[in-house]
Amino acid sequence: MSKEAGMSMQVVGRRGRRRVVLGLVAVAAAALGATGSASAAPLKYVALGDSFSAGSGVGPPDTSAFQACIRSDRNYPKLLARRLGASIKDVTCAGADTRAFRNAQYREVGPQLNALSSDTELVTMTIGGNDNSVFFGTLFACAFTGGQGASCEQRYAATNDETLRTKTFPAVVQALKDVHDRAPRATVAILTYPMLLPPTGGCRARVPIAERDVPYIHRLQLQLNEVLRQAARQTGSFLIDVEPASVGHDACQADGVRWVEPASGGQNILHPGAPGMNAMAAKAFDALKDRRDQTTSAVREATRPGVVLTRRAIGSRRLQVGCTLRAATMRSCTVTVLSGSRPLTTVKLTRSRSTRTVTLRSSARRLTLRATALSTGGQRYTTRRTFTRSR
Repeated sequence: MSKEAGMSMQVVGRRGRRRVVLGLVAVAAAALGATGSASAAPLKYVALGDSFSAGSGVGPPDTSAFQACIRSDRNYPKLLARRLGASIKDVTCAGADTRAFRNAQYREVGPQLNALSSDTELVTMTIGGNDNSVFFGTLFACAFTGGQGASCEQRYAATNDETLRTKTFPAVVQALKDVHDRAPRATVAILTYPMLLPPTGGCRARVPIAERDVPYIHRLQLQLNEVLRQAARQTGSFLIDVEPASVGHDACQADGVRWVEPASGGQNILHPGAPGMNAMAAKAFDALKDRRDQTTSAVREATRPGVVLTRRAIGSRRLQVGCTLRAATMRSCTVTVLSGSRPLTTVKLTRSRSTRTVTLRSSARRLTLRATALSTGGQRYTTRRTFTRSR
């Protein structure tokens, strides 16, 4: 995420929900694995983001990438693409912040948004951790104090809180909006960052953060991840929440348990190692598959012909009822209001007049609407709905 000296590393409106559904329909077959036809075109996937997406320090390197991007050939986007059978355009780069979406990060590395197009179907990213030097800047600064003088919380908390709220959050929101605009058909997914440190204690021999400062660094990362969740919700983006699964896999854990590497050697200091990349890819795949399953069910329901009944109370005695057909053209619809098995009133609706207001002379509170609709093709559909009237 960061490129500080001394270290070689660096969730909605209706429109947003529609974007997620459209993109996830495209992801559906791929998320099942190799279940599609052999002739199906591969999913068009673009990976954006910083070093946590680039897999910086995890071997082998991606030899096609600009050297300063420290991009791995086994980062989570490439692992995910292999599981999805997707074609991937990977423009992740160590040190990227949200400005790198619109602007060139290096002379040789253009704006990441340039990788997107109207036919992009899936976008993933980690972004925001480098913005305004809040997270990694504070982490490195705390490491250099050696636990002397004022605590990190006393030094940085007030400023960081303000910066996350007034600068990082709007920057991530704008970045996500820009991605949606460039790739309107895509599922746009943002991942939270895996936890770097435990809630308390730490492991100063491997991560040079004083024990007193570990709780603040931990809370600061929780704040950053919450900013990402809020930005996803505001923009209708798909959140892949890696944080909960990463608890207990921080840099202080034993080899084979940790996802994040400590500061005791190697290039990926306080960044995910190979186990972390594997875990992030698995989490992303599972989240996309779960969402695909939910979306497929919703799409199946939305495209199944049937009656859609509506009602709206007008005062205590009048009721507006409506009837339309889903996935078919309605010729007519007969709606009966019942109290128990006793009909109270019946109205006939048509395609041109699909709502009517009726007067109810019964004081019964529990009523049933029963509808029979006829399509222009001659098919008959029925449904009923029971409801309780307000007093």
